[in-house]
Amino acid sequence: MGLFVTVGVYCDQCKSGFYQLDSGNPAGCDPCDCNPVLSLGTLCDRATGQCECKLRVGGRQCKFCEAGWYISENTCSQCSCNTNGTQPGTSCNSTSGQCVCKAAVLGLHCDTCKDGYYGSVFAVLLTLVTPTTEIIMFSVVAH
Repeated sequence: MGLFVTVGVYCDQCKSGFYQLDSGNPAGCDPCDCNPVLSLGTLCDRATGQCECKLRVGGRQCKFCEAGWYISENTCSQCSCNTNGTQPGTSCNSTSGQCVCKAAVLGLHCDTCKDGYYGSVFAVLLTLVTPTTEIIMFSVVAH
């Protein structure tokens, strides 16, 4: 960080791109450090440091997506978790979009049966075929 990050006759304001004037800070102000991908620019509020974020993006520096959304190609995309194959009350991972799958289910959206199971996650019934050819059917929906 360079010198002179304050402005004004009495050096009592932060320069554009900086925030939080503090006499205890040798530089005077802290840099905004807005996320260049998820914010609308490099400037922030000079008092709070809040950057202007894209839609569905949060955090002072615009570094994460809101709950139920994940970072995808420079924006936030909505999680598309299959409700029948996903653990109740969970959301997808905010950076990968991976949903939290139930025991017999896999896939980014929890929409595929694991090996050894067949059926339809969409039909809510999966069947396990055991090595003894015993067939066990169970529902993947919690009540």
